[in-house]
Amino acid sequence: MKKIILFFLTLFSAFETTLAQDRLHNITTSPSFKTVSLSPPVKYSHEYCAVKCSKFRTTGWVLLSLGTVLGVTGLIVYENHLHQDYNWDELGNAMVNSAGAELLMIAGSSMVLVSIPVFISSWHYKKMALSFSASLRLEQHHELYQTGIARNHYPALGISIKL
Repeated sequence: MKKIILFFLTLFSAFETTLAQDRLHNITTSPSFKTVSLSPPVKYSHEYCAVKCSKFRTTGWVLLSLGTVLGVTGLIVYENHLHQDYNWDELGNAMVNSAGAELLMIAGSSMVLVSIPVFISSWHYKKMALSFSASLRLEQHHELYQTGIARNHYPALGISIKL
């Protein structure tokens, strides 16, 4: 079992290392390909906050669902091992067999707990994205003349940023 786990860890680390090396090289395109370079949104703009909100919400749902699946799977496996009959001589084997299930339950519950602050951050960015607004309205301006006070309306551009 240890050899299999070590094999997969080596495989994943080698995959990540080669993937990182591939990203270092710039790919030059031929003239037949048109590349569109979009600039990233300005920090703390409406688009920036909306993208951050969407990414945090997606991450939160992934953490919540994956943590729930891992926790329930660990609980089912733990209950399965709990109801098996073991002799006192096999007590060590029973504890080793339930260690994986306990690890699944701990990992699942920690992922569910981590999803809570991620959802709170998503809500924060959503609130921030909705707080940016621009408006165009007519403002009244009072002018004093010799004959009296005249009200004039002037167009005004307003930007509201609430943090």
